[in-house]
Amino acid sequence: MYLFTRVAQAAPGKLIEAYTWAAETAAVAADSGGVPIATWGSIFSPEVGGLSWSMRVESIAQLHEANAKSLASTAFHEAANKGVDLLIGPPADALLEIVVASGLGDAPPAFATVVQAVGAPGQLLDAYAAGVEIANLFHSLTGQSAIFLRNVTGAFGGVSWITGAPSAAAIDEANATLAASADWPVLVNKAGMHFGGDTTTRMLQRLA
Repeated sequence: MYLFTRVAQAAPGKLIEAYTWAAETAAVAADSGGVPIATWGSIFSPEVGGLSWSMRVESIAQLHEANAKSLASTAFHEAANKGVDLLIGPPADALLEIVVASGLGDAPPAFATVVQAVGAPGQLLDAYAAGVEIANLFHSLTGQSAIFLRNVTGAFGGVSWITGAPSAAAIDEANATLAASADWPVLVNKAGMHFGGDTTTRMLQRLA
């Protein structure tokens, strides 16, 4: 299974308009392409005004087919063109393969925490194994969903963890649970040797 994402940046003073447009455009693209699309807005994260779309597909062939259908849709092009003045620069795409998914439901969660890292040179297999362990332990401790993914496009050796929560309060509960766990810091510290220390980022997103 794969996760396709498209990331964009709202122009200054256009945040609300951009989020509204992003959700409306996603609905049109999902209708034409036949695959559900979730729209997200970044909150309390480095890039203020960040927005993104995500869709899960079973194969690259399915993604290609959905994209072709959207590109052939006049309604999609009309919707997409309305956002020209709402964004800063062109969007950026990424395709990731889901290595493990613990507790993942059919519907996207209300909140998602995204951690991105890059495996250290010569450590990719160990990095992937550690990534799976981290996702599984997070789900086991908190009961919340956790997926571990590796880049198909983008930075070579790049990986991501995406955890889902039904509310902001649930994020607090998960953080408290991890802080009280004896196993969590041991695993995270052990895994750290397999990743580039200056390449890790963390973002919080809310479903639009």
